[in-house]
Amino acid sequence: MKSKYLKSILETRQVIRITGHFARCNSRTFVNWVLTSDDSDSEIVLEFLWPLLTDAFKTNVGDVEGEGLKFVGIGDRHFRPGYGIMDEVNKCFNDTAVILAAVSNAFCESVFCKNELEYAIILKKPVVLLFLEQIPEESMPACVRQLFNKNVRVKIEMKDDEIKVTPHVDDVCSAIFSLAY
Repeated sequence: MKSKYLKSILETRQVIRITGHFARCNSRTFVNWVLTSDDSDSEIVLEFLWPLLTDAFKTNVGDVEGEGLKFVGIGDRHFRPGYGIMDEVNKCFNDTAVILAAVSNAFCESVFCKNELEYAIILKKPVVLLFLEQIPEESMPACVRQLFNKNVRVKIEMKDDEIKVTPHVDDVCSAIFSLAY
């Protein structure tokens, strides 16, 4: 039987371990980085998914952003203007524990998204696929199809400006931390 005290100690150790890992990185660090393809995908991620994931991480881990840790990074919010896109991708991927790919038909058709996903695989970053819509397997690029057939993925549904995440967002956050550390 775990007491509240023991649970508190274990949670504190988890936060210390997480912040300790990121203290060894540059000042801009992320638990995970979200890849998106076009404006409509970015809108879903920025307006709905990004706040949902950030809030879920804060609820489950605590607010450690003051320690230099960002829970969720995305190019529209964290790329530095004036720098080369691939330089920013490289910097952010190297400072990220887990890559989240917001997969849509537009994502599957984008050469840039395919290249970013392949780069994440080359870096041996854990990748979690977040499906924003139903996509036939034959429409997926090889790198997406490989992960689709190998790993559990997340389904994102938008209904009446509400977002539904399956499995539950708390389980997704838990899995991301397990992959990260």
